[in-house]
Amino acid sequence: MLLTIKHNLHLLVAFQSLLFLLVLSSPAYRKSRHNVFLALFFLFQTLSESGGIFQDVTKYNPATLTFQGVSPFIFFRCLPFGFLVFPFLYLYVLSITDRDFRLRPVHLVHTLFFLAITAFIAAEFRAKGIIALIMISRYNDTLFIRQEYYNFRLLHILQLYVYILLCCRRLALHRKTIRNVFSSLTEVSLRWLKVFLCLLAAWGLLGIATLVVYNVSFARYPLSFVVFYAAFLCIMTYAFLQSLSQREIDLPGPTHAERKYERNPLSPEESERHLEKLMSYMEDKQPFLSPDVTINDLAEGTRISSHTISQVLNTRLNQNFYDFINSYRVNESLRLLADPGDRRKTIIEILFESGFNSKSTFNAAFKKHTGMTPSEFKRRKDTAVDSRSSHAS
Repeated sequence: MLLTIKHNLHLLVAFQSLLFLLVLSSPAYRKSRHNVFLALFFLFQTLSESGGIFQDVTKYNPATLTFQGVSPFIFFRCLPFGFLVFPFLYLYVLSITDRDFRLRPVHLVHTLFFLAITAFIAAEFRAKGIIALIMISRYNDTLFIRQEYYNFRLLHILQLYVYILLCCRRLALHRKTIRNVFSSLTEVSLRWLKVFLCLLAAWGLLGIATLVVYNVSFARYPLSFVVFYAAFLCIMTYAFLQSLSQREIDLPGPTHAERKYERNPLSPEESERHLEKLMSYMEDKQPFLSPDVTINDLAEGTRISSHTISQVLNTRLNQNFYDFINSYRVNESLRLLADPGDRRKTIIEILFESGFNSKSTFNAAFKKHTGMTPSEFKRRKDTAVDSRSSHAS
């Protein structure tokens, strides 16, 4: 029964990946460049899982010395595609965090695992030939002895963690970059990708546990495999649903601004002049009251390049754009909270009037700048006002 479930899981994962591939390839989604890489991610997942399906449906007939069903050669031709799945997840992360990303010859390095496994399988076929196919059909085995298969699966999990680390590094650079460009991070933070990578890391540990069972107690391997693949189905569903709402992020590469700082340093006089102009604009026009204000909006209003604004904020105020804007918003919220005429306003009303669009962001920024939550500050102010009123009466 467990072997039947195992086979059905292969079918389900392949069908799921194919379905996600078709959706991402539709006109509504393929116009977003990053979705092309995610579609390829699911394409190679589909091809990889197809191998498991073909392996299970192929039978050998000893009487006629023939194979019934799909040729086992298809299984082994599909097998290496599993080593292209995680490289294309990384390319997806690169494309979504850099609007200028393009595939270049250097990216061929991500095919090394795929090419190595393909070469290994070709060598095994050449060395073992028909004997290997009989082993497959009779014992549902692979071309390799059990230890070789174990090493093969372990290599796949190792590749998973290599690409998780690469993706995490890229997302860390992205997090730093968006704070120099946006004042609201809700739609550009890629938090769901971080969650997805954490789930993949946990899934990798489950894969290691499955391999331990495979090596220690092969009879229990089908059950552990079922749990392993069921978890994979849930994780892929989460990633797909989250990706559908991911819009294109208009953002340069993470290291773009830092390189320009090194090449074009500002003199102290220029830096001071730009800072004074920027502060004057902030006080007069109050752009921070717009929840979606970006550094490009400030550049347009002040006639100072976005690069120069970012450089001034980083070098003179030791702040990124995100913290700079939020400091003004927090000051505005403090003014509103301290105003006796605004005592009846709720925290939600005040955060929106201050330019915030998220309660969690408001609370975090407020506590960072004041050391207390907005509710605590409001409570203290109300208590102080009531106390003065009672003394006056």
